[in-house]
Amino acid sequence: MNRNEFKQFVVECVNEIRAGLSEGSIDVKIKANRVMEVIKKSVRELYDIKMMGGGKLVKKDEFKQTLNILNEKIENKLKSEGIDVGCPIYFVSDANRGADGWYDPVTKSVYIDGDEYFVDGSYKSYSTIKFNDMHRTLEHELVHREQDVRSGGKLFKTGQFLKNGKLKFITAKDYEEISKKFNFDKMDNKEKAEFIKWLMYYNDLSELDTFANNAADRYVEYMVGQFSLTIKNYIKRTGEGSKREYSSDDVRKYVLAPIYGAKEGNNREYFNLKFLKNKLISYHRGYKFLSKENKKKWWKYVIMALLNHKFNPMTFNK
Repeated sequence: MNRNEFKQFVVECVNEIRAGLSEGSIDVKIKANRVMEVIKKSVRELYDIKMMGGGKLVKKDEFKQTLNILNEKIENKLKSEGIDVGCPIYFVSDANRGADGWYDPVTKSVYIDGDEYFVDGSYKSYSTIKFNDMHRTLEHELVHREQDVRSGGKLFKTGQFLKNGKLKFITAKDYEEISKKFNFDKMDNKEKAEFIKWLMYYNDLSELDTFANNAADRYVEYMVGQFSLTIKNYIKRTGEGSKREYSSDDVRKYVLAPIYGAKEGNNREYFNLKFLKNKLISYHRGYKFLSKENKKKWWKYVIMALLNHKFNPMTFNK
């Protein structure tokens, strides 16, 4: 999409939301937030009793046993706090899946790679565990679980990537254009297989929504950080007020200024549509693999995810 097409597209999304015509992408944020609090508490407990952490070297069999204990803690806490995830969540080791997490439509379970988040030869210190990344992985897989439920199990059936031996989610023209962009003809067989794998993965309809949610979350996180920095610098520079409070609507207006600016025809600020577009694209590592049609679908999901985001009020003390 060129600049004018993108602007019109964003305006249409805003109008749909205001008219109540769209529910946006699948939203599992509240559930993911509650589950992550349980995971953090459970991990903290194992670090406190030195079962994890302390710079200890990790032995595979012992680590698997520790993860079993962690999984049991998480399961019990979810039950005691009345959190219905809808599927089991397991931290696993030595899975060799090449992913930080995955949803298995056969076992109807979410799996998270314990090696990735807890281990670096020895146990990582609690403070260096990337809980934000873990949160995004969890949310990504919970969206897949919801997709599976809503489709009655049909979305993840075997053979979803290929239909009559051809790629199912992109046209022959799209395939030709994307492969040309990647210099497919100059690749060796191994590189070609890798290219096809990622082309299928990122154009899989079940992945468009999850990566849209991920990009929207990372954009919001960045902009909230910018808002915080702006206010703190203002207080420091002017000395005005010992306490400043901003409502959730104030935060929303700042974070989504490029979108609302497009609606009002004002697109000359630094945080404009060009900034928004480039920032969101940078948060999707597979964007360049998407077909033209799937790019449009992804943009629809990501803009709707932003417009439906629940913002919190912010308070700043001098």
